[in-house]
Formats: sequence, structure tokens, C-alpha cells
Amino acid sequence: MEKIERISETEVFIDGMKYIRDTFKSLQPEFQTGDWVVLKSDGEINRIREINGNDLRYDDGSYHQEFKGYIRHATRQEIEQRLIEICNAKGYIEGAIFHPLNNPLWIQTIGDTFWYDSFDDELHTTAPKQEWNGHCSDPVVYSKGKFAEIVPEKKKLPKTKREFRDFLNDYGCNHKYEEPMDFLDDYEDD
Repeated sequence: MEKIERISETEVFIDGMKYIRDTFKSLQPEFQTGDWVVLKSDGEINRIREINGNDLRYDDGSYHQEFKGYIRHATRQEIEQRLIEICNAKGYIEGAIFHPLNNPLWIQTIGDTFWYDSFDDELHTTAPKQEWNGHCSDPVVYSKGKFAEIVPEKKKLPKTKREFRDFLNDYGCNHKYEEPMDFLDDYEDD
């Protein structure tokens, strides 16, 4: 009888320990591909591209080994701030022309504000009001690790001998063009 009571007490103790373990596990943040995280040591914010065991690879190509305990989930505000920093560095500034990810065939202008949609992992900009008719008022600049394509500015045709020399050198050094007219497409029509 004593053995049965001891076994029963042990089972209750083990069940209690399992409950504590499972509760503690549920409190631990789970990280998945696509999550934005903050490295606790230096505050660096990045998006997880891949998880391989205890190793992470971020969208920027960097990686972190044995990440558990060293990272936390980033807040919506932290993600928005980081994406705006990346956009500024990549040239997504007010007035730049781009193909929005939510309407890639359209051409829109980056406005003066950005806002982050954490549900869809998208960074939007507010397009100038004159573009709202027939276009989207909040085109997507970033979505799930991908940035929209900026439309390059057209170059001006040469007006001086020095500019003309540079123009010819540029064409001669640019092997990506098969025909002179292809090269000229990078320039304004004026």
C-alpha cells in the first residue's frame, strides 16, 4: 500500500513538474522566419530570413549563432523606425519615383511620411494627393523582405565638350548596351 501511495505522490509531483515546464515553455518567445528581432547586446534590429537549428540568418545576409536568449521580438515602432532608416539609405526619399509592390505596373512618388503595417509586414508611404485619382494613396515600399523598385532618374544629354567626352566614355565603358539607342534611353528626350 505504501508503494502505491509513493507512486501516486511521485506521479503527482511529475505531473506538477511537467505543468511548470510547459508553462515556462509557453512564456518563451518562439521565433519564426519573417519575425523582426532585436539583438539584446547592441539593439540591432533585423528580420529573420532562415532558422537552422540554433542559428539565424537575417535578410541583410548576416547571421547569429546560438541566438536563444540573445534576441527578443521587435516592437511595431522599432520595426517601422528600422525600415525607414533602410529606405533612406537605399534612396527611398520624398519625391523619388518607384513601382509600388501593391501595384507594380504603376509609377508613384514617395511622399513625406511612412507607416508600418505589422499585420502584413509592409511599409507604406503616403503618395502626393494629385496621384490619388486612379492610384493608391498608400503605396507599398516594402513587403516581407522585398523593397519596391526605384525608377532611375533620366540623365541629361551633354552640353559641353567635357560632358560630351564623358558621355562617349560612359557609352564605351558600358558593355551592357548592344545598340547606341539602348544607351540613349537612359537620357532625357530634350
